[in-house]
Amino acid sequence: MAIGALASQMHWEEGSPEKVALHAAAAAIVAQLAGGNPGQAAAAAAVEELANGILQQVLKANPNQNSPPSPRPPARRSKARR
Repeated sequence: MAIGALASQMHWEEGSPEKVALHAAAAAIVAQLAGGNPGQAAAAAAVEELANGILQQVLKANPNQNSPPSPRPPARRSKARR
């Protein structure tokens, strides 16, 4: 089961302590199995999940930031007359 599916089933929000811990634990396990640094992987995963939670809160508070910017019309070129 994927982390997102489990967190959704448990009703854990983005950036919640439970989801941060789950991401950190999963990253540490994968790093250990791959011969990497489990502590570094856990810390990176926890920071990523915290940042994602903060970003989700900002986007909820400012819904206009969800949409891409409007394209600018092309600049008009002035023709030099001789």
